[in-house]
Amino acid sequence: VHSKFELRDETLFLTVNLIDRSLAKHTMVRIRKASISGVYCNATCLQESITLNTLQFNMSLPTTYAFIRKILKAVESDKKLELLCLYLIELYLVEYEMIKFPPSLLAVAPVYTTLCSLYGFKQWSNSCEFHTNYLENQLLECSRLMVSFCQKAGTGKLTG
Repeated sequence: VHSKFELRDETLFLTVNLIDRSLAKHTMVRIRKASISGVYCNATCLQESITLNTLQFNMSLPTTYAFIRKILKAVESDKKLELLCLYLIELYLVEYEMIKFPPSLLAVAPVYTTLCSLYGFKQWSNSCEFHTNYLENQLLECSRLMVSFCQKAGTGKLTG
């Protein structure tokens, strides 16, 4: 949707983060059928107000996308590495299991996973550790989940 409206990639990640944070603190108001546009508008305005108050108007934060851009620059990535990393971070956006990881780890793990996939294991160097502050063993759980999501993507079964 964000590309349809020609929004920046960061918009997608910020939106998902805001929704996740809001849902973690407060359940959303659900509308079953809004046949009258005024009812829908009022419900939407109410939900926006609830979300803003729940998040205490804290709308600005570093997203996974911001982290991954810096990491890709630090590891001097090529286009193939960059595209696969961006694919992985968009793939796991809908996966509930990934909520437990901080945005910085969610940015580093796709780089690690892609380096291992494209160039073989043992690609995580001292330089990578220095630029990311993550050791290889800290990335393994998240990386394994990403690989499993990638495998499921081929079958069309992304959740469950």
